[in-house]
This record gives sequence, structure tokens and C-alpha cells, in this order.
Amino acid sequence: MTGTLDLHDVLETGPNGAATSYHLTGAVQGTNVTIDVKFGASSAEMTIEQGGKSQSVTLPLPGPVYVLDNNFIDGFQILADEVLKSGAAGTFDIIAPQVAMFGSAALGAPAAASVTVGGQETPAQRLDGVLKAGRSRSTSASTSTPTATSWC
Repeated sequence: MTGTLDLHDVLETGPNGAATSYHLTGAVQGTNVTIDVKFGASSAEMTIEQGGKSQSVTLPLPGPVYVLDNNFIDGFQILADEVLKSGAAGTFDIIAPQVAMFGSAALGAPAAASVTVGGQETPAQRLDGVLKAGRSRSTSASTSTPTATSWC
């Protein structure tokens, strides 16, 4: 075993950044795992293989969803890009395929900020956000406690 966690992801999106397919493969504590998801207009078709067992699941979707998976930092970048491009706050339905869980991500409008790199102050844009786990905003209000975070 090379490590406790060795996962590789591939996400395909539409022009608005919403997921069209997602593939994860690798091993968790020596157990092989593969997740394949095809996103349609009203459902996500998931096939999960772990430890030699396979399961297929169909999840109803509220509409376009964005992938924020446990080890997939690019999903956050896609959301940030959408808000930075529009210059306005946005709320997005999200899915975490590894746990088949919906939620929402609300990002505020970009705010002027700066970061110091190598002793030099550099202009940046700050995005404040709130992630909610549970049902998506389009299907039902979440009952979980939001987690606030900021991205630069």
C-alpha cells in the first residue's frame, strides 16, 4: 500500500460549470474504489464499486449541480470562477459523490483584498462562502449547520 488515500478524479462540465460526468478511481486504505456518475437534466446515475462489490444508484436532481467531492479541490475553483466571471454573488446546488450527499454553496460577490507573497503585497479578490450539507436549496431547506469559509 503506497498510502492511506490514493484517489484520482475526472470531472466533465457544461459551459456553466455544472457537472455532466464524474469519475473517481483509486484506493482507500488498500481497498479499491471506483465511482462513475452521469448527470442528466433530472437525475444522476451513479455506479459505485468498492472492495469487489458494485452498486448502482439513481439520485433525483433539482437541476444542474456542481461537484464538491472530498479530495476534489477543482470543484471549488469552478464555483469561484463562475462568481468572479459574473461579479455577483451566487448560490449553487452541489453534490459530493463519495457520500452521495447534496447541499448548497453560497458565494458572496468578489471583494477587493490583497495577499503578501515573498514580501510583496499583491491585489486579490476575496470570496466569502457558506456550505450547507443536506438537501439542495432547490428541493428543500437544509437542516444542517452551515460551515463558513473564505477563498482567495
